[in-house]
Amino acid sequence: MKKTITEWNGYILLTEKKIDKLVKELMMAPFIVTTKGIYELDKAIVDKKVDRITAISEAIVKLQHNVTKIKSARREANATHTVLINGKPMHVATAIDMFIKRRATEEMIYKFERMAEAIISDRKRANDKYLHEKEKIERELTSSTRPISEKERAYALERIQEQEPKEFNPLDLEVFARDQREKFNIFLTEANVQLNIFNATTFLDVELDID
Repeated sequence: MKKTITEWNGYILLTEKKIDKLVKELMMAPFIVTTKGIYELDKAIVDKKVDRITAISEAIVKLQHNVTKIKSARREANATHTVLINGKPMHVATAIDMFIKRRATEEMIYKFERMAEAIISDRKRANDKYLHEKEKIERELTSSTRPISEKERAYALERIQEQEPKEFNPLDLEVFARDQREKFNIFLTEANVQLNIFNATTFLDVELDID
């Protein structure tokens, strides 16, 4: 039977529901324990129950085999086909895996963003402290009632320079976090579209054990 992956995905959902229903019916079916004498009297009824239990069991096995076949064919298609994500080819299996595990990527980017925010906050705090100290020293120089020597002025300027913030941020975390967020959002959008197109246009030919 030939269907698109999208159609097979729908078939799998319906079949798994059918299997669950049959399993519940099988679990509710009474075990047949009787005597030879009673069996001879109720042979038709007992045989009918046995046939029903047997039919349910065989149907469950065949339907589950169908699902396994379809999933195997789908995995093979995902492993051998590529889709274009942000202009670059990516194996369907890889794109699906990344899309499924997007929460972990989201959490990683969130941590980078919080680190970037902390850097911005520390930078502002350090800059505010520097400006405060600078104004304080400059005020001392201008408000002095006595002449300021060149040595004292040079020392004051040196004190100002010592207070100037120096940042060690080799990764440039704000830019890095922003770039990762943009790339991640592009991936989510394009992967969703491309995978839907792939599933809707890729046919799998699977021989079913039972319809």
